[in-house]
Amino acid sequence: MKKRWFVMFMAVLLVLSGSSAYAASSTPKTSADFKDLKDLDAATKAKFDALISAGVFNGVAEGNFGLKEEMNRAQFAKVAALIFGLEVDSSLKTSSFKDVQADDKANGYALPFIEAVKKAGITEGYGEGTFNPAGKVTKEQLATFLVRGLGQKDKAEETPGVKDNTVSDWAKGYVALALELKLLSNGADGKFGGKSNATRDLLVVGAYEAKEVYKEIQASPTPTPTPSATPTPTPTPTVAPTLPPWTYPTSTPEVTPTPTPTATPTPTPTPETVAKPVANPPSGQVVLGTVISLTTETVGASVYYTLDGSEPSVTDSVYTNNSIVIVADTTVKAIAVKDGISSEVMTEIYTVYPSLTVTEVTYDTINGVVITFNNSLDESTVLVKGNYILNAPTMNPWAPIVIPILEVSLLSDNQVKLELGSEYEGLAPGALLNLWISGVKDLNGTPITTTKQFFKEGISLPPGGPGIPPVGPPVGPPIVPPVGPPIPWPPS
Repeated sequence: MKKRWFVMFMAVLLVLSGSSAYAASSTPKTSADFKDLKDLDAATKAKFDALISAGVFNGVAEGNFGLKEEMNRAQFAKVAALIFGLEVDSSLKTSSFKDVQADDKANGYALPFIEAVKKAGITEGYGEGTFNPAGKVTKEQLATFLVRGLGQKDKAEETPGVKDNTVSDWAKGYVALALELKLLSNGADGKFGGKSNATRDLLVVGAYEAKEVYKEIQASPTPTPTPSATPTPTPTPTVAPTLPPWTYPTSTPEVTPTPTPTATPTPTPTPETVAKPVANPPSGQVVLGTVISLTTETVGASVYYTLDGSEPSVTDSVYTNNSIVIVADTTVKAIAVKDGISSEVMTEIYTVYPSLTVTEVTYDTINGVVITFNNSLDESTVLVKGNYILNAPTMNPWAPIVIPILEVSLLSDNQVKLELGSEYEGLAPGALLNLWISGVKDLNGTPITTTKQFFKEGISLPPGGPGIPPVGPPVGPPIVPPVGPPIPWPPS
C-alpha cells in the first residue's frame, strides 16, 4: 500500500504541478529556467531541481514557476483521493454537501473526489453541511495531509500539540509531527502560520521532505515472523534388561565436585545520545540585529528553542536558518531531539550593546573642547574632522559664527579633543555653542548622529535644553543647523 501511495503521490503532483495551458519543453529544466526561483538559497534550489528534473513539477507559464500561487479545497480533495488510492465513483452527480454541484464550471469536476475523501473519513467538510470547494487550503491542512499520507495519523494524535496560537487546536498534533519530520517549517517569526493559505513552494518542499521520510520508512526492515516449531513425537520407553547383582566396595571414593561455570553478564545496551545544540556566536554582548545560529552534531536531529528563558520542548519553535535575531537582551534555550531522545538543554544569554552617545562636552585649555562618549571608539572615524561641526548662534539665526575644527586627537578609547580656530577664543565666556557629530562609530560599528549644546568655559547644559548662560548675550531665536544632514531637535 505504501509503495502504491508513493507512486500515486508523485503522479498527482505531476498533474497539479503546472497549468494545462502551458506545454512543457522536451528539454529538462532546472530552477535556473524560472525567474521567480533565482533568489532561493542553494539548499532550497536543490530540492526544486530534484523535483523539476524528475518531471514532478513544471512552471505555470514560460519562465514562471508560480512560486506563491495557491490551490483550493476542490483541488485538494482530488489530490487526497488519488494519493490515498480511494475508490472514486465518477458517475456521481449529487453531493452530500449542499454547496458542491456537478454543474459548477469551476469545481464541479471534484464532486466524486470530495465524496470519496468524506467516505474515507479524511474530511468531514467545512461545517453546517458545506465543503467550501473554492476555499483555499491552509498550511495546517497541508501539514495534516502530508502526515496522514505517510501513515502517521495515530502518531500525530499522540504527539503533544505545538504551543502556537496561529494553529487551530485540532491541527496542533499534526503540525508538531510535521515540524519534527521537517516536512514544513515555521516562519521567520517563529510561528507556523497554520491558518495562512498554502502555496506551491510549500507543496514542493513538503513533497520533497515527505519523499525523503518515505525512503527512510521503506529502508526500515520488516521483521520476519518466526515459524511455529513442529512438535517432537514422544518416544516409546524401552524396558531395561535385568542386571546381575553388584557388589559395592567398602570404601567410598572421593568425589571431585564439578565446578559451576561463572555466568557472563549480559551487557547493558548504551542508549543513543543526542548532542546538545551549539550557538554561534555564544553568550555575551552583541550588536542590535545579530543573527544567532544553532547547530547539533547529531545528524537528523531537530533543534527546538525558546527566547523567554523557559525550558524548551518539541512543542516550541523549531530552528530554521536565520530564525533567531537579537533585538533586546535575550536568554536562548534549546534542545536537540531525534527519535524521541532529547539532548541536554543549551542556555546562552545575550545583552545588546548600548547605542553610542555623547556623555559630556567640556572645556580644555584655550581653544580646546573635550568630548566624552559612552563606548570605545573606532579610530578611523572619530579622528575625521569633517564628522564635527561647531558654531555659535547670533541674533541672526541664519548667520551663526562658524568655529573651524583644526585638529582631532584621541585622548583615550572613548574621549577626543577638538583643537578650535581663533574664532572660539574671540567668544565671550559663557557663550552658547552648538556641536553636531555625524559619522563617528564605536568599535562595534554603531554610528552616531547627534547635536549637543554647551557654554564656553565648560559649563554643560542641564538635560532638556539650554538655560540662561551666566555670562554673555541672551539666547536668541531657535538654532538653525548648518547645511548638512538633518539634526534632531530638541537636542539629546
